[in-house]
This record gives sequence, C-alpha cells and structure tokens, in this order.
Amino acid sequence: ASAAAEASLWTQAAGSAAIPVLPGDAGREGRRTHAREQARTHTRDPPAIRCRSSSRNSSMAAPGRPVVVGFDFDSTVTEGDTCAVLVDAAVADFRRVSIRGAVAPSPTEVESEWELLVEGYGAERERFAAGTAGIGDIATYNEALREFEQAMNRKFERSRLLKGLTLKTMEECARKVQLQAGSRALLTDLLAANKAARAGQRHGTHVHVVSCSWSGRFIRAALDTPASLKEELAVHSNELAWVTQKSHKGDEGRELCIDGRIHFTMEDPIAKAECFSAIVEQMQGEADAQVLSVFVGDSSGDMSAMLAADVGIFMGKKGEVAELCERFGIELVDYNASSQPKASLSDLANRKNAKTTPNGILFRCSAWSDIRKLFEREGVLADEEKRAPARVLCISGSDSGGGAGNQADLKVCSVFGAYGTSVLAALTAQNTHGVHDIDVVHPAFVEAQLESVLCDIGTDAAKVGMLATTANVCAVASQLQKHAVQNIVVDPVLVASAGDSLTKEDIVQALISELFPLAAVVTPNIPEAEALLGWMPGRINSIATQTLAARELKKLGPGCVLVKGGHARGSADTCVDILFDGERIFELSSSRIRTRCVHGTGCAMSTAIACGLASGLSPVQACKCSKIYLTSVLSNSRFLCMGTGPQKPMHHHPILKTLASHTLKDASRYLLYAITDSPINEKHGRTLASAVRSAVLGGATLIQIREKKKLPTSEMCAQAREVVRVCKRFGVPVIVNDRADVCLASGADGVHLGQEDLSITDARAMLGPLKLIGASARDVDQALEAQANGADYIGAGGCFPTGTKQDNVTIGLDVVAEIRKAVDVPVVAIGGIALDNAASVMEGTGVAGVAVVSAAFDADDPRVACQKLRAVLSNSCRASSNA
Repeated sequence: ASAAAEASLWTQAAGSAAIPVLPGDAGREGRRTHAREQARTHTRDPPAIRCRSSSRNSSMAAPGRPVVVGFDFDSTVTEGDTCAVLVDAAVADFRRVSIRGAVAPSPTEVESEWELLVEGYGAERERFAAGTAGIGDIATYNEALREFEQAMNRKFERSRLLKGLTLKTMEECARKVQLQAGSRALLTDLLAANKAARAGQRHGTHVHVVSCSWSGRFIRAALDTPASLKEELAVHSNELAWVTQKSHKGDEGRELCIDGRIHFTMEDPIAKAECFSAIVEQMQGEADAQVLSVFVGDSSGDMSAMLAADVGIFMGKKGEVAELCERFGIELVDYNASSQPKASLSDLANRKNAKTTPNGILFRCSAWSDIRKLFEREGVLADEEKRAPARVLCISGSDSGGGAGNQADLKVCSVFGAYGTSVLAALTAQNTHGVHDIDVVHPAFVEAQLESVLCDIGTDAAKVGMLATTANVCAVASQLQKHAVQNIVVDPVLVASAGDSLTKEDIVQALISELFPLAAVVTPNIPEAEALLGWMPGRINSIATQTLAARELKKLGPGCVLVKGGHARGSADTCVDILFDGERIFELSSSRIRTRCVHGTGCAMSTAIACGLASGLSPVQACKCSKIYLTSVLSNSRFLCMGTGPQKPMHHHPILKTLASHTLKDASRYLLYAITDSPINEKHGRTLASAVRSAVLGGATLIQIREKKKLPTSEMCAQAREVVRVCKRFGVPVIVNDRADVCLASGADGVHLGQEDLSITDARAMLGPLKLIGASARDVDQALEAQANGADYIGAGGCFPTGTKQDNVTIGLDVVAEIRKAVDVPVVAIGGIALDNAASVMEGTGVAGVAVVSAAFDADDPRVACQKLRAVLSNSCRASSNA
C-alpha cells in the first residue's frame, strides 16, 4: 500500500463485523450454549475411511477408549505469557510505518503505554487477591475472576495498542515464541497418532488448545505444527478483528487489525471450563465407549477446566494454585514418571473417581516428559524406543537398469531414513542405452497394490511417477482420494532422460484433471512443463519464461509447482529450479554439475521431496532439501562408470555435505548451546544425565557432550545414549564433541569438530546425510573453509579467556562478528561467556546463540542457571528483532 494509504489506517476505521456479545452477558445458560457452539465449530467429523488400518506404528497399542485432551497455551505450552509478544509485533509494524513517513503512533509511546498497563494490571491483581481472600468456594471465586479478567481485557482493548498490527508480522513473531521443552513434540505426536487412529477406525486422541489468548491464529503460528497435521488441531480462543486491505496493485492484499479490536469469546475460567466440557460432551455423544478427558493448565484460570476433566494436570509450581487448592479443599498430588513407573491416565482418573477428596484432585507435573509417559502408558503413543520411521509410498514404473523409476525411489527413501513402499504401474526393459520395451500393468492390479499397502501399512506421503496410461492415472487418483492420502508429489513423467517415450498414449489431460488437484507439489522439467501447458518446444528459454510456466501450472490445481531447470540452455555454470507456492517465487540455484550420470534425476528429486514432506517439512523446505540432495549426489556421481551407453545412472547413497534436518538447521536451535564438563559434574556430585536434564529443563536448546577423560569407547557410548534418551523427550538435539563413532553408536544428532580433529569430509562420510556437523573457527578463513566443506554451523571464539579449555585462544567479539557476517550458516559464540556478558555477546556479534560450560553447569542448580541465561538471550533476540 502507498504511504498515503498507510496514513489512513490511523485516521479511519474500516467497516467490519461488530464484536459479538460476550456469552457471559446472557447468563450461565448463554455461556453453555456458546461453549457448545465453540465445540461444534472447532471439532470436525472424521471422514469415512474404508480401509482396515493405516497406523503409523503397528506396534503401538491403541487406547482402550477415546481420549480428549485440552491444553492451555500461555505459560503451559509456552515458557511465559505471550501478550507482550503481540504488543512487540505491533510495535515492529509501527516502526515500519513510521519509516515510510505515514502518521502512526510513536513506538516509544506504545511501549510506554504497555508498561503502564502491565504495572496497572499488577496492582489490580493484588487488589483482586486481597478482595477475594475470604472466598471459600471455587465457583464464587471463578465468578469474581471472570469479572476481573473481562474488565482487564476491556481496558487493554480500549488502549488500541494492537491497532495496525499485520497478520504477517504477528505470525513471524509468534514463531519465535519459546515453547516449554518437549511440549511441541508431544502435541505433534498426539496429532499424528489421532490421524493414524482415524484412518484405522480406532479410538483416537483429540487435541484441543483452549486458551484466553487474544489470537487463535497467533497460537497456531507459535505451535507451527507440520502442514499434514494442521487440520488435526482444534484451537478455541479469542481473535483479533482482522480486516483484509487491498493494495493499489489489485492483489489479494494483507490482513491487519486495523483498529486494535479483539473478538472476545474465551476470556475467563468459566468460559474455558464450559467450552472444554462441551467438547467432551459432544465427543461422548459420538463415541461407542466412555471418553477419557484430560486438561493441562498452569494457573488459577485453568483450575475449573482441570477439575472438570477426568484427569487435571497442573504444570509448574505457581504458589497461587497451591494456595487456592488448600483453601478450596482440592487435593494436589505430585506426579513423577520415574517415581510412579506404571501410572497411566486411566490410573489417575480412577484415583480421582475414588472420591477420597470431595472437592477433587489435581495432579502436578514439573516436566512435559512426565506427561508424555502418561500417554505412552495409556497406549495413545508408542514408547520412544519403538517409534516407526516416516512412510513414503512410491508409485512408479520399474527400471531394470536400477537408475530411475521405482528402484531409484526406494534408494532415495533409504538415504533419508524413510520406509519406502512400492506400487508398480509399468515395467520397462532399459539400460544405459535407452528404453527397449514397456509392459503396462493393468489398472486393476495397480489398484490392488495400492489397496494392499494403504489398508495395512499406510503412508505419510506419496510420490507418483511413471503411470503410462490414462487408465492407470485414473486408478491411482481414485485410490489416493479414497484413502485420503496427503503430501502427494506428482512427477509428470512423459519421456525418459534419453528421449524415449514412457507413455503408451497421451496422458497429459488425465494428469491435469485427475492428479494435479491432489498434489502438494508437481515437479515437471522444462520439456514436460511445455507439454503440460501446450506450449511449443523451446518456449521456456529463460528464468522469466520458466517462472511464467510455474505460475501457469499453479492455476491447474497443485499446491506448489517446481519447474526444474536441468534442461535449460542458459547459464553454463548454474542450474536454477523455479518454485512457486502460490504467493512467492523461489529461485533454487546450484552449480551445474558436468557429468553424463544424470539418469533418474527427476525420480530422485521428487522422491526426496516426498521424504521431506513425510517427515514434517513444509513443501518449500522439502524442495530446498531435495535440491541440496540431488546436487550432492550428482557431484559425487560425476565420474561413476556404470554400463556402456550414454545415459548413465547416479549412485544415490554418496554422502551429502550440507543437509541436516530442518529442526537442526533452524538458527533458534543454537540459542543456548550447553557443553557438558565431567570435572564440574564431579565437583557438584551430579551424574552427566542429571546435569543435562536440569539444563534442558532450564531452557538449553542444544547439548554438546564433551568428555575430557580418556574413557573407553564403550563407556562413552553408554553415557551418550543416556544423554540422548534424556534430551529426546524434550526435542533437544545432542552433539558429541570430536567422536563421530560415538555419535553414530549413541544415536546423537551430530558431532562438533575442532581444527585438529577429524575432517568435516571424513566425518560426513561416516555420519551420512542427516547428521549435524559443526566446526570451530578462530578467524574468517577457517570459517569459510569449514562452510565450503559442508559444516552446518560454526563455533566462533574464544570471545573471552576461559578456564574450562586450556588451549583456548581469545579472538574477541569483533572477530566473531566478522565471522558471522562472512558465512551463511549459523554461528555460535564460544569461550568465557557467562550471565553477565551473554547479552553483550549476542548484541555485539549478531550470532545465533552462545555456547556455555561453567555458566550452565558450575552452579548449584543448572536448571536455574539456564533459566537466567535463556531469559537474557531471549530478551536480546527480542531487542534485535525490534531494532
């Protein structure tokens, strides 16, 4: 929008729907009616599934009855209240508007007003506590709390501090919210388990977030669930009054909270409890067995919802909740998975139903790993040690030469650690000289193969390649729709790399009408894109026409279009693939590898994308990772000599240099990088595992195992396995210092290498494509060399003198900042970093995070030490993002 249009935001209010009347205004029955409507709105009916079972893990016992679980959001799933994050997002938008010269509130004024509101809320909260101290029953207390929270919300809304906040900025800020260790992993696994249960017509676990947050869309962005699971999550909360503003260019425009209003529908403990009760009531009406209800919360505002559930779980140690439980005669029982090794959710529900305490029981947990154990013992989730890999269904033709088709698909699945299943649509007789014959599989047998796989093993993604006939295209599309398969990648195979036709008839229209609307991604090369669009050969002759083709193909129905540039005749040095997701164009560029070993490149790339989607990557992330994979394979295969013909295959298993999982490559993973030290642990009388667990609970985002003693390898592996077991429950990566063999044996996520250690190339050869490799660097040249060799991150330092490493060389913050600017991979500052200088390191260098030893572990309580460090680092990140 123009600057003038921006200015009008602050002088005109757009016409939008009026804020709904609060359910509480119509009395208790009105609130119950509204709660039932919320449950109907956010809970969808499961689709009719005809197959017998497609469980993600066949070894996982199904729960004996349906489970409904509700989670509060702020300070339950997150590390703290997120209201300030929303205000920070609005301030960031104010700054951008001010820069463009529009008339907008001063960011300083907004921040000052927010501080006054927070201060006022604190004072009002103290008066509320004093005024309700004599209340002896929870019902009366909740009525008072409801009036208080509504009054505070109205006071904030009148301030209009969120005026002009854009949805884009809000979601960007939401994704930076720090979640409690293990919370996202548990929610994601519960959603995946419910999806698998629905497909197998078994009792599932229905996940709901019931929150008084000001925006449900903020919650969804913060949780950032995989694309394939977003529809499984129900969110019940308030919402900002969004308005779509058209731009002067006539495009779809942007959504913004133009006047700072909030649609309040969930703002007090009574509304939360009645909403959750209505969800359970609806589920019970649809179920053929008794529903087990669970609610997880952290505050007095969650107590009624927790008490309404069969199992109420109180997260944290807020004294207010303990005091209220004592006052209202509610029993508060501590639960710990290790001290109660056999307790399940049903056991806790039975204890509550025994009615030893007339006013109810709440169970207090201190870690999300304890809550996970309850779901594992209930049979909702598989034990961490028994989880299955991602499943990828490969529907394609057989290549007797092994370089392309189904054979190549399954090799790629193996590289990515996925479980590949196979459906053959055609058989080819081919080798490095070309395709000599094709035998098409009958459509009925194609359907039989699909039915067999999908009704038993199931799949998390599907790659569709050579189908040969219109009848097979229709058969495949029908089965994919019937079984509601998600994450479909369509490689519209029309001709082989050597130019041989791979179809028996013209199947273009069938591909477009039957499969494109089902596809998450389609991956034509340039000749295939021209054929699909009916363009003359050679029309795509530039990046501009390649981009135009991607836009035109997107209109045919797929979620994303990747037009591969291997056939382009432009640059002799680069290969550019164009990716269009409906909103943005991405140019995926790589060096053009000069080699004759290119047979099966399209098959490999599309299957790699399917593997990424199956593991939870977004389509854009999956395409980027597949590009890295294919470029690396081509590079390592360029001198491969297989066969005597001109069309030589690749070898799919050579080591990849820069591909690690998307969660490890995320720069936020390096924020608080905690390095263990055995002498420090001995000094404090701690085991390695207990020290690590405390650090992770305190907010450490990555653990590096550094063992100074010369221990036997078997003992080091045993220690590393224990650390991995502890960290895995919280979704925290584990890096082993120096020892790639210990990393492999223990199942750690990667290895960190010093200048005198194993080379990065050799480490990658040992570890394979998906492990993380970090490297230490003392100057820019070392950092650039490490990046060129395939390091995923750089440890730069030392920043200050340190006593935990004898050979530490102090390079200072200026050199660390230079290293950070010189490389594209994340940089972690190391050496002498403590609580009192961590902020200056972050702000002075712009690094992704800091590595600490003594600051984390040489403390009376590593958990407390890490909490303080994490708070300092998070504040530094917030300050940088608002700068």
